[in-house]
Amino acid sequence: MWEDDYCQVEVISASNYDLVKKQTIEAIDFGNEHYNGIGFTAVYQRENIPYPISQLLIPVEDFESILGENSLILIDKIYYQYEDLVSDKDVTRAYGNSGFSIWAEVKERIVTNIWITSQGANPDDRISKITTILNTMGEKYQLILVDWNSCEVIDLKKIDEVKAYLKEHY
Repeated sequence: MWEDDYCQVEVISASNYDLVKKQTIEAIDFGNEHYNGIGFTAVYQRENIPYPISQLLIPVEDFESILGENSLILIDKIYYQYEDLVSDKDVTRAYGNSGFSIWAEVKERIVTNIWITSQGANPDDRISKITTILNTMGEKYQLILVDWNSCEVIDLKKIDEVKAYLKEHY
């Protein structure tokens, strides 16, 4: 994982939908205004979300059960910018493999952050499992996915939205 991946594609409470939808539009406008042809002349600062996922009190065991049922297992070693880290699994956990992983921060057995990273294209069978995982989490916990790279907001309860998003980006 690269530090730039942290919560760039995040899974959050759907209660934040209106705010993050507004912020994605603002980020696009800001980017257009501050792009000089080579790079950006300023950085857009997002607001903190009013309803963090920690308020949903998702037990890490429930989260891991959804992942495990779809063959995304806990990664034993986490590499940060190619260096082996000793991971405190009570803080940061990753599930999957080097091609695709779902990350979670955990505090006192409660999931406090969820984000996704991917390196390259994923095979159809993996995309199918990822679709099931995201849709199940969306339905069970009322979650949305926010991709700050592409400024998209995906309702995880809507399987067709999830499929279309994954087909385009993963």
